[in-house]
Amino acid sequence: MVLQAASAEVDPAARQNLLREWAQSVGLNAMAETLAHIEQVADPELQSAFRLALLSRWTELDAAGAMQAVQSFRLSDAQTTVLRVWAEEDLSEALSWFGKQTAADGLNQEHCELLVRALGQHDPARALSWMDEAVPESLRHDLYSPFFRQWAQRDPAAAASMLLQLADPLQGKSDFTALGNVLLGLVAGQWASADLNSAVAWAQALPEGAAKSEALAQISYRWAGTDPQTAASYASSQNDARMLSNVAGAWAEREPHAAANYAAGLPSGSAQDAAVISVVSVWARSEPMTVLDWVREFSEGPLRERAFDELLGPWAGSDPAGASAWLHTLADGARRDEAISNFVRVIEGVYPESAFQWAATITDEGGRLQRMQTSARAWLTTDPAAAQRGIAQSDLPEHVKNELLGSITPPSHP
Repeated sequence: MVLQAASAEVDPAARQNLLREWAQSVGLNAMAETLAHIEQVADPELQSAFRLALLSRWTELDAAGAMQAVQSFRLSDAQTTVLRVWAEEDLSEALSWFGKQTAADGLNQEHCELLVRALGQHDPARALSWMDEAVPESLRHDLYSPFFRQWAQRDPAAAASMLLQLADPLQGKSDFTALGNVLLGLVAGQWASADLNSAVAWAQALPEGAAKSEALAQISYRWAGTDPQTAASYASSQNDARMLSNVAGAWAEREPHAAANYAAGLPSGSAQDAAVISVVSVWARSEPMTVLDWVREFSEGPLRERAFDELLGPWAGSDPAGASAWLHTLADGARRDEAISNFVRVIEGVYPESAFQWAATITDEGGRLQRMQTSARAWLTTDPAAAQRGIAQSDLPEHVKNELLGSITPPSHP
């Protein structure tokens, strides 16, 4: 009766209420038998809904018994359901159960993260200690990021302070030194979203080093989105490539011409290169021809070449005809080959025939063969007949032609 009613109910909220009322009517002694019946339900969605309702109620009445049952049924997903409700009802008992488990019992990352999240909501410092004491090292490090992200949403200053306190004792963990800086940057970024001025002041007061650099790099993007000139001025004083790149990119989203002038006025070097490339990548999405004119003014050298390459990707995506026309102006050589290769990579998923034709003009034999093959495979999926003719008439080696044409699955006949 309940199965039919739940199956017929189309309103999710009404179905949930129906299942909740049903689960409350099931006696504790009948829970195991009812769960066995649920596992026989043919509809996977309906089965899952019944199981969730029953296990939630069972866990409220007898969490240990519910967990023992789902383990005996080998329902790994159901273990997570039980543990989530258990942690809400009695976190201490849930933690105690977890401490007695092994990998053979189905211990997994999701269980660890669930308990860390529940404990971290009440006592982040204790959650951190519990991770170090109870969670296997193979699972622990993947928990730090969601843990500190959660903490930073509530109290970024406290999360940042804890990370700085942990810095020295954790120096002995070679894989945590870099991770700690990344986590500090994560916290800094969330702090900047909530209170930019406080986050900036905190980051500026950090001692010089990798931690400060990471924090400022994460903050700088949001800072530039609010006050690009002040952010740019500070970034210039630091001469930090990542920070300059983030500031220039964020500024370019709002005022590309001003961002371009800022990047062009920086001292020559890797920091300026990073800022220029960031501006090009952002600006090219909206005004590729204007960016092309700007990049053409650069002095010959690696930065000019990198800027052209960075321009080509978004340009080819938004205006392949315009990008194609520019490619025709390039002289033969490695520079042109690289540009065409990048162009083919961008358009082959949408315009595989054009990509194949362009790939055939690459002068470097290895590069030409690679790009012709990838574009040919894309072409074969969209227009097999035309692609077969094009491949057969191309100058690809015979063994490559045979391989490509042999990969086509012949149509089935009734």
